[in-house]
Amino acid sequence: MGHVRFSSPESRAEPLPGPEAPEPLPPLAHHRRAALPLLKPVVLLVEDDALCRAGLRRHLVKAGFDVCEAADGMEGLRQLLRWRIDVVVTDLKMPVLGGRALVGLAARASPTVPVVAITGMPHVPARTRRLLGRRGIELLGKPFGAEELTAAIRRAMERPEGGRSG
Repeated sequence: MGHVRFSSPESRAEPLPGPEAPEPLPPLAHHRRAALPLLKPVVLLVEDDALCRAGLRRHLVKAGFDVCEAADGMEGLRQLLRWRIDVVVTDLKMPVLGGRALVGLAARASPTVPVVAITGMPHVPARTRRLLGRRGIELLGKPFGAEELTAAIRRAMERPEGGRSG
């Protein structure tokens, strides 16, 4: 299993109990933030390019998020099942398990956790755009500004039920 790296020393992420695959988490994201306003939201950042991931992590920490990282979709899925994540930011094109597949698996594993997709692909296939649109997932094309990413994450977190529509 990959390593988990949280970018904040006071991280509040908690491993889920039990050695077997955990059940999906209850829809706590919005309630937890309302009840415990001092906790930072946790972003799962899934990006295969180490330099891009490091830059995004630095920005997200400065923007007030805790960050859990994964270098591919399979590691990202493991982190999503293991930790209490508030929002997933995933690249679409990655080795091992791509972001499009991760989006589908994440919707089943943690249906209330919102997702923001990022891509460096100059042309995203129409069926991928439709899949993301049906699920209420915003797509950002690289290069994008740090503020643009932060705004997309905040919009995703504000949508009821993580913006997922099926």
